[in-house]
Amino acid sequence: AKRATRKAVRVQANADLFAQSGGDSFLSPAQKAELEAVAAAIAQPGKGITACDEGPATIGSRFEAVGITNSEETRRAYR
Repeated sequence: AKRATRKAVRVQANADLFAQSGGDSFLSPAQKAELEAVAAAIAQPGKGITACDEGPATIGSRFEAVGITNSEETRRAYR
């Protein structure tokens, strides 16, 4: 028998805890609908999540590569 990796064990433990808690039953129907709407908006092509701790220099190199000015306004709009 193949021995499970630590990651596989953690993933299974989290899945077991989630199942024992009743899954997503801790959300009201309105909260669940709101969460699903947010997830759908983020998952659209061209959208996503960027790291909040990404500094101006790091994001500046990304902007420079695509011809965007690295300013507070553009960084805020990007986030």
